[in-house]
Amino acid sequence: MARLLIVDDEPHICEALQDRLQAEGYDVITAHDGQTAFALFVLESQRSPITGVILDMELPIVHGIEVLRRLRNQRSDVPILMISAGHDRQMFDQAMRSGANACLAKPFESKELIQVCDKLFRCLTAIPVPPDLSPKSQ
Repeated sequence: MARLLIVDDEPHICEALQDRLQAEGYDVITAHDGQTAFALFVLESQRSPITGVILDMELPIVHGIEVLRRLRNQRSDVPILMISAGHDRQMFDQAMRSGANACLAKPFESKELIQVCDKLFRCLTAIPVPPDLSPKSQ
């Protein structure tokens, strides 16, 4: 199961995203500011790896782009979806240059969110076939 960290300073946004993604089978934890998000990412990764992050750009304490950079320094392999209510193309470009895998402008349709999340996060959680069960080549 994909384990996601959702970071948004608006609790109702976190709750709505959490409810929708849990209904799709994702395991979700949330944070409401950048500093807490990074600390939670490090702490939770020691228990059970976080396999994806949905990160708002406009966050209190530590801006979303800075959180993105810190997450990339910590683990470069985790897919990160940036979200923002602002439609500033330069900010989206900066997020992509800083290591985001995708960006969505709020408000977005639930269907669009699920499509992007499935593309970014589901492919990483496939269960590998143990070598002793793999088809043998002859």
